[in-house]
Amino acid sequence: MNKLELQTKISAVEDAINNYQIATEDYVEEYESYLDNVYEGVKIGKVRYHPSYILRNLDNVEFSLGLEEYVSSIEVIDDPSYQQLLLLLENLKDDLESI
Repeated sequence: MNKLELQTKISAVEDAINNYQIATEDYVEEYESYLDNVYEGVKIGKVRYHPSYILRNLDNVEFSLGLEEYVSSIEVIDDPSYQQLLLLLENLKDDLESI
């Protein structure tokens, strides 16, 4: 990659970092696990239902609102996708310095 290409990629990655928003859908399983660990399930007959299953299937709106609230409590710096962007930026800058 030449210097101009690297500078263009660096600029694009910096824009992605500056405009980064955590993807709620990346945290569905983590949120479900949280619900299942915090709340008791329900047993009907011989079948036990997890809280995440109940909430998602009986009140999907509330499930979605809870998921959004859960994700909003996560620091951007702790998001793996954000960390990957930071690492990519660091690597690109290192490549640029070595030219």
